Amino acid sequence: MFYSEKDDREKQLRFSIRKVSFGAASVAVAALYLFMGSGAVSAAEAQAIQSNEEVAADKDSETEKKSEDQQPTYAAPAAKEQGSATNTEAGDKGKQESHPETKKEEANSSERSETTTKTQSDENSVSGDSSSPKSTEGSEASKSEGEATRTEEASSKPKIRKRRDTDSAPTATAADADLAANQTYEAPEDDADVEKLAAKLKELPDTVENEKKLSNIDQVGATKNISPGTVKELDEFGGWKAVNGGKFGVARKTNRGVFPIETVNTVRTNYGKDKTWLNESSFDRSNDYALFLGLVRTLATQNEKVDDSSAYTQGAENSNKGKGLANYKGIEKTFKNYSLSTGSDVNISFYTGFTGDIDGNKAGYRVEVFTKTDNNMEMMKIYDQKFFPQNSSNNQKKIDDEKKTVTPVSVGNNQFFETTRSQTENQKDQLTEKLEDDSNKKKLGNSHGTFTSKNISLAPGVTEYTVRISAADNTKLGMGFQVPWRQYALPVVGTGFSVTQDTRKVAKDLSKKVYDKLTESKEEDTKWSTPETKAAYEDKLKKIKDKLGSEASTTSNYREVVEDAVEKWKELNEGQKIKDQAKDAIAAKLAEKETAIENNSNLSPAEKEAAKKEAQAEAEKAKKAIEDAQTQVDVDRKKAEGTTAIDNVNPIGTENAVTAIAEVAARKMVEIDDNDKLSEDEKKAAKAKVEEAATKAAQAIKKAKDAENQNEVNRAQADALSEVTAINPVGKDQAKDAIAAKLAEKETAIENNSNLSPAEKEAAKKEAQAEAEKAKKAIEDAQTQVDVDRKKAEGTTAKDNV
Repeated sequence: MFYSEKDDREKQLRFSIRKVSFGAASVAVAALYLFMGSGAVSAAEAQAIQSNEEVAADKDSETEKKSEDQQPTYAAPAAKEQGSATNTEAGDKGKQESHPETKKEEANSSERSETTTKTQSDENSVSGDSSSPKSTEGSEASKSEGEATRTEEASSKPKIRKRRDTDSAPTATAADADLAANQTYEAPEDDADVEKLAAKLKELPDTVENEKKLSNIDQVGATKNISPGTVKELDEFGGWKAVNGGKFGVARKTNRGVFPIETVNTVRTNYGKDKTWLNESSFDRSNDYALFLGLVRTLATQNEKVDDSSAYTQGAENSNKGKGLANYKGIEKTFKNYSLSTGSDVNISFYTGFTGDIDGNKAGYRVEVFTKTDNNMEMMKIYDQKFFPQNSSNNQKKIDDEKKTVTPVSVGNNQFFETTRSQTENQKDQLTEKLEDDSNKKKLGNSHGTFTSKNISLAPGVTEYTVRISAADNTKLGMGFQVPWRQYALPVVGTGFSVTQDTRKVAKDLSKKVYDKLTESKEEDTKWSTPETKAAYEDKLKKIKDKLGSEASTTSNYREVVEDAVEKWKELNEGQKIKDQAKDAIAAKLAEKETAIENNSNLSPAEKEAAKKEAQAEAEKAKKAIEDAQTQVDVDRKKAEGTTAIDNVNPIGTENAVTAIAEVAARKMVEIDDNDKLSEDEKKAAKAKVEEAATKAAQAIKKAKDAENQNEVNRAQADALSEVTAINPVGKDQAKDAIAAKLAEKETAIENNSNLSPAEKEAAKKEAQAEAEKAKKAIEDAQTQVDVDRKKAEGTTAKDNV
C-alpha cells in the first residue's frame, strides 16, 4: 500500500473537522447551537464535531458490546434425583417361601417386585399382606372383617413408614392408605357465588376411579411372597377381601412365563391317562399374577366342604361338574360414595376368562353391589347380575342389555396333551414344566372376554358401596375333580379392571345452582347490555336448561354449557369492554405516531425520543380520562380528544440541520486556514463570511421551528450549505505585495544605474511604477486564483522589461 501526500492531507482534514479549534469561527458554530436554545452546548463542544459515520460506528460498537455483556444465560435446573427403590428391610427375607427349585428365581423376582412396588405413588401403593401363610390361612380367617382390617393395617405400618422414609413421601395413615377407594366430593358452601360454583364444576372429573390396586395386580402380587409357578390362598389382596372370611387364590407365573397347572383343566381318562386341555384355560396372560375366585373340590381337597354338603367320590359322578369349595365365596371391596348429597352412578368393568370345561359347563361370574347409609347400617343389594364368559343368552355373541355388556371369550380348537395318570400332588410340577414347552405354551388360550355394568345408581344419602364378584354357580366351575392337586377357576387378571363413579349427578346439581342464580339476577345483569348481547346470553341459559332436562347429559356436557353461559355472563356489563376498546384505539394511534416519528429523517435520535415521550404522555393522559369516564358518551369524547392530541405531536427537526451546517462550516474554516495563498486579513474576511452565513442560518432555523415549518428548516439548511460552500476566497494581497517588492527592487536598480542621468532615472521609475499599478489593478480585477497568479507573473515580467 502506498500513501500519497494527498492521503495524509485528507487524514489531517478529517481530524481537523473533529477536533479543530475554530478561533473566530467557533463563535459562529456555537451560535448555531446556542441560538437554537441548546444552552447546555458549550463552545468547546461545538468545536468537537464528529462525522455522522463515526457517530454511527461508535453507537454500533456500543450496542454490540452492550448486547454481548447483557446476553442472558440459562441455568438448567438440576435434575431431580430419584433414588433407588431397593428394599433393604431385613424382614422381607423371612417372608419368602423356600421352594427348593425356585430359590434363585424368587430372589431375582423379589428384587424386581420390591423395586416396582417402592416406586409407586401414594395412591397406587399397597400395604400388602406381610403375614405368614399360617397367619393368613389360620386364625385370621375366623376374625371379623373389622378385626382383620385392623390387624392388617397395623402389621403394614412399619413397612409403609420405612418406604416413605426412603421416598420422602407425605405421611399417610392406614385409614387413608387406599386413597382411590375413599374419594369424596366436597360441596361448595350454600352461599357460593356463580364463579365459585362454575369453578367447582370445571375441576370436577368426569369419572372417579375407585379401584387402582387390583388394576395394578403385579404390584400388589409382589407384596404377597408368592413363589414363581405357585398358587397362594389369601383372604386379602389390594383391599379386596374374601367373602365371609373365606379364601381365594392368587397364582404367579413361572420364570418361563406360564401360570401353573392348577389353572389349566386336567381330567382323568377311562384308559388310565391324565388329559390336560390347553385351550380350556383362556384368559389375558399379560400380567405375572392372576386372581382366581373359585377352587374346585379335587382329591387334594376331598375333605373340604362344598355348598351341597355332598361327600367326595373319586369315581365317575354325573352330578359333579366341578363343585366349588364352600369357603370360596368370591371377593369384595367397599368404596365411599363420592357424593353423599347427590349420589352417583357406579360402573364396574373387568376381563373375563375360564380355566376349564366339563360337559359344556364353564364357570360363570356373578357381580353384586350393596350399599349402606348412615341411617341404616344394613347392606342393601342394588345390583345382581350373573353371566358366563364363553357365550351369551340365545347363543348371541354379545350381551348388551339395560344392566350390562358382556363380550364372550373365544374358545379355540381342542388342544391338549396326555400324561401318565398322576397319583400324588407333587406330580403337578412335572405338568407345569410341560406347560413351559414352547409348543404347549402357544396352545394355551390368550383370548379374554369383558364385562361392563350399567345403571348402578347410588342414591343420595348412601355413604358407601361394596362390590362383590363371585361364582354364578359354585357347583359348576367347569374343571375336573379327580386329580390329586387343587384346580382354580374364575380368573380375574387385573388388566381392564376398573370400578368408577360417574359424576354427572354432581355436575347436574352444580349446573342447576348456577342456572338458578343466573336466572334470578338476569334483569340486573343485562341492563347495560346491547340487545344482541342479551339475546346471546339468554340462548346460553336455555342450553343449560335443556341439558338439565336431558337424561343423556354427561359431566362434560354440563361443564361445557355452564362455562359458555358464565363466560357470556361476564361480558354482560360492557362498560369495561368499551373502555378497553377505546384505550386500544389510543394505543394503536400511539403506535402509528411512534412509527411516523421513527421514520422521520428530519429528526435526530434525541428529537425522536423527545417526540415519542410527548406522544406517550398524551396517550397515558387519554387512557386515564377514558378509564375515569362515567358514560359511553364520555368514553367516545375522551377517545377523540386523545387521538387528536397524539396526532398533533408533529416535531420539527432542527438538530440534523444544525449539525450539517456546523460540519460544513468547520470544513470551510479548515480549508481557509490551510490556504497559503491568502493573507491573514483575507482569511479573517473569509471566515467572517462563514460566520455570517451560519448566524443567518441559525436565525432562519429558529424562526422556522417557532412557525412549526419543517420545510423552512430544510430550506434554511440548504441555503446555508450552498452559501458556505460558495465561499472560495481568492488570495490577492500576497500577489500585490510581490508586485510592490518587485517595484522596489526595480527602483533600486534604476537608482544604482550609473549610466542613467537623474532625468532618465526618474522617467524609468515612473514607467516601472506605471507597470506596477497596472499589474495591481489586474490582480485586483482577477476572479480566480489562477488569474491572480498569472497577472502577478505578467506584472513582474513587465517591470523586468523596464
